[in-house]
Amino acid sequence: MELVKKLNVRETTVNADTDLENGVQMFVLMDYLPELYPDSCFYFDIKIQPFLDYLLEAGFTENQIIEMNNRMYGNFVDITFYKDKGLYVLEVGAR
Repeated sequence: MELVKKLNVRETTVNADTDLENGVQMFVLMDYLPELYPDSCFYFDIKIQPFLDYLLEAGFTENQIIEMNNRMYGNFVDITFYKDKGLYVLEVGAR
């Protein structure tokens, strides 16, 4: 749980982030993000810990996860919390 405190988690709402109409359903968001960012992979969950478990099981260290979470360029990990949906989105990609 200490790792969670060291990560940058962006908070927003679906409508503020995507300009989609009010009341957008989650399946629309799940289709919208990969279409908008085709070079990234997206993972959706109501908790942040499964993302971290996934990355650790994939062989990343906590330091690597923190480093990728703070990168402006190269391989990155971004975490966004959509407050209006109670949903975390993990984006893994390269920029």
